[in-house]
Amino acid sequence: MNISTTNAFLIKGNITLEVSTRTTSTGSSVNVVVTLMSLIAVHALTQQLQEKIPIKTNYKNIFSMHNPNNVRGDAKLFAMRAKDFLSELILKVEKTTKYRLIFYSAGEKKLGKNKLYAMVQCLDLRIDCKRCLAWSITKLFKNDNIKQGARVLGTDCNVRYELYPFLRS
Repeated sequence: MNISTTNAFLIKGNITLEVSTRTTSTGSSVNVVVTLMSLIAVHALTQQLQEKIPIKTNYKNIFSMHNPNNVRGDAKLFAMRAKDFLSELILKVEKTTKYRLIFYSAGEKKLGKNKLYAMVQCLDLRIDCKRCLAWSITKLFKNDNIKQGARVLGTDCNVRYELYPFLRS
């Protein structure tokens, strides 16, 4: 009986897969799938651990932009109401629907004669979403720079508010 052995290796990240095939002189082959099943179990365990370990939020790579128009009237009152409304939207971001997690929330609120339109969004719920959004909101109103609209776009979360609708329904 003549036996030839073939080994194949697949390396992905820290996981190595070894698949061996033995072929006999009769032409039958035996695949070693125990190693493959172990890899699948390790991969599933790794995925579960990654979901439970929070990922550090990246505050360095952000882009912020303000509407050039100043707020008419009491700018500090406008800022306070805008922050309150954005905070309300943050509470809606992590709610679970029947089929999926909602990563984003948007809405509108009447402020005097105007309507304020706003949106908050997390790009990955494994990060501390609420902290990222709260930090972005403070960035919007830093140094009393209160405008009719502004946005902070980051690698982990986004926040935007305007006095005009900017999202399609």
